[in-house]
Amino acid sequence: PQQQPPAQQPEADKERPDREKKMKSKLRAFNPDLSMASVLAPRPSSYALNKLANFKYCELYEIGELVTLRPVASVQASKRALQDNNITWEQFHYAHRSFVQYMLKAGWPAKHTQALVQFFIKLENSPYIDCKHVKQIVLTYQARVRCSWKD
Repeated sequence: PQQQPPAQQPEADKERPDREKKMKSKLRAFNPDLSMASVLAPRPSSYALNKLANFKYCELYEIGELVTLRPVASVQASKRALQDNNITWEQFHYAHRSFVQYMLKAGWPAKHTQALVQFFIKLENSPYIDCKHVKQIVLTYQARVRCSWKD
């Protein structure tokens, strides 16, 4: 890097505190001692987050889409969004975890969140889960039960 001529350095030093003050006002505070997650969950659309914030029914797929090729600020449901009974078992596995995370961030009561966590755990640990067609039956069942809880 090139050195500035000595005559210009004091002026640059005078501007530095103002510049640093402006930069600090734009940066959010953070805890440098926190470790980073090894996996980053995709951020749902604003549409899905708004539904959760307003305690409305939200399809798991709206929360757990693994690839999102639309603006984050999207205010309507994705045209690719699937109904819960049409997602794969793997999509369900990842989506319900993200769903619970975003429920907590949206301020859902702990009682409601815990009930859904227990519901999802029981579904995944069903003794019949490896039987033929049971995964699809469970996906349909959970979609209907979750929807009925919101009615």
